[in-house]
Amino acid sequence: MASIEYAKSMLAVWLAGFAFNLCWVYRTSPQADRWRRCRFICRLWPQQTVVVLARFAVMRLVKLSQGVGLDRPAVYWPFILPIGLFEAWSVQAMADEYEGRPLKPLCLRAVRTQLKVSFLEAVGLTVGYMIWPWVKIDDPTVESWLHAPWRTFVFDIGLDVGFYTFHRSCHEHGHLVAHETYELSFLETASILGSYLIGFELIGRVYNYTLFDIALLVSWAHLVELLGHTQMSWTVNGHPLRIIPELLNLDLKVPDHTMHHTKPLSNFSKRLTLLDRLFGTYEPPGDLYGTVCKDGKGGGESKPRRSHEAYPVSEGGTPQRRRADRAGAPLEA
Repeated sequence: MASIEYAKSMLAVWLAGFAFNLCWVYRTSPQADRWRRCRFICRLWPQQTVVVLARFAVMRLVKLSQGVGLDRPAVYWPFILPIGLFEAWSVQAMADEYEGRPLKPLCLRAVRTQLKVSFLEAVGLTVGYMIWPWVKIDDPTVESWLHAPWRTFVFDIGLDVGFYTFHRSCHEHGHLVAHETYELSFLETASILGSYLIGFELIGRVYNYTLFDIALLVSWAHLVELLGHTQMSWTVNGHPLRIIPELLNLDLKVPDHTMHHTKPLSNFSKRLTLLDRLFGTYEPPGDLYGTVCKDGKGGGESKPRRSHEAYPVSEGGTPQRRRADRAGAPLEA
C-alpha cells in the first residue's frame, strides 16, 4: 500500500512539473511557433525521465560497490557511456525535428566525445563519494523534487565559477581560440570536473543532498550543454529547474553564448549570465547577434547563422577553420 501511495505522489509531482513547463511555454510562445514548442516539451520530459532514472540506477551500483572496495566501482563505469550516447542522440534528434532538419545520426566524433565525458563522470562520481561519504542512497522523494529548483540554481552558479574562470583565462592568455571543435583537452576535462565538484560543494554547504539529487543535477547539466550545441533557434524556457534564473533574468540564452563567438572576450559563462554581469564581461546580443555568411554553394546567397558554425576565428584558428572563413562557408563537421 505504501508503494502505491509513493508512486502516486511521485507521479503527481512529475505531472505538476510537466504541466507547469507546458503552460509556461504555451503562454510565452508566439502563436506561429506555439504548438511546435509544446511538442518539443512533450518529448523532452519523458526523455529526461529515462535519463535521470538510468543514471540514478548506475550511480547506485557505483556507490554500493564502493563500500566493498575502491577497485569495484570501475566495474560499473562502462554503463555510463550508453546513457551519454542516448542523451546526445535524443536531444539532437528532438532539436532537428523542431527545426525541420534531417535527423543527424551519431558519428564517430560524438562517440569519442562521449567516451571522454563518461570517463570524466565516472571518475567524478568515485572522487565525489570519497569527498562526501555522507551522500545517502535514497530514492527520489517529493521533497527532493520540490527542492530541485533552488538547488539547480546554486549548482549552476558553482558550475559557472569553474567554467568562467577557465574560459576567461584561456582566452586572455591565448590558450583557447578555435574552441568549438568538441574535442576535449586534458585541461578542459579537468576544468569540467572541478566545476562539477564546486557546484556540489556549494549545495552541500546549505543542504545535504542524496544520490538522486546528484543524478538529477548531472542530467540537467548535460541537457543544457547539449541543447547549446544543437543549433536550435529557440532557447527552451519555463522548465522548473531553470525558473529561478529565468525570473531573475540571469538565464543564459542561445544569443548570449553566440555573442561570445562574435566577441570572444565577452560572455564567458555557460550556465548563467550572473558572473559576466558581476565582472563586466556581459555583452547583450543586440543587433550584432548572428553573423551573415555566404551560402557556400557559389550562388552568393547570404543567410544568417545563429549557432557555433558562425564562429569567426580570424588568425588563431585551425587551418580548416581559416579556409572555411576565407571561403565564407561554415566549418564542415
